[in-house]
Amino acid sequence: MWLGQARQLCPALVCVPYQFDEYRQVSQQLYEILASYTHEIQAVSCDEAFVDLANYIETECLTALEVAQIIREEIKTKTNCPASAGIASNILLARMCTKVAKPNGQFHLQDDDTADFIGMYFTLFLYP
Repeated sequence: MWLGQARQLCPALVCVPYQFDEYRQVSQQLYEILASYTHEIQAVSCDEAFVDLANYIETECLTALEVAQIIREEIKTKTNCPASAGIASNILLARMCTKVAKPNGQFHLQDDDTADFIGMYFTLFLYP
């Protein structure tokens, strides 16, 4: 939402100035953490990315949920910021899973559950 629209909807809105240097530092830490697990990273914003961890999962003999938990804990330890993770077979589904996982959780969608998940997602988030 644009700030002008937000101020119209909430005239008592208090705006806090951005702390760009701090955001940049935490964002750099986040991406360094992700790059320590894989170089298959698609940045979305300063605090959001899609990562392909299939090779890491296979090499380390861990589940996707275990790897997500490890990475989330490392992000929390190094940045003091919580992180949510959506795990799925493609970017669209992973993004939807991340919305289910927020705040500070994780959600893994198995391929066999995709149709039911999409129905549930539309019911919860798009047409409540």
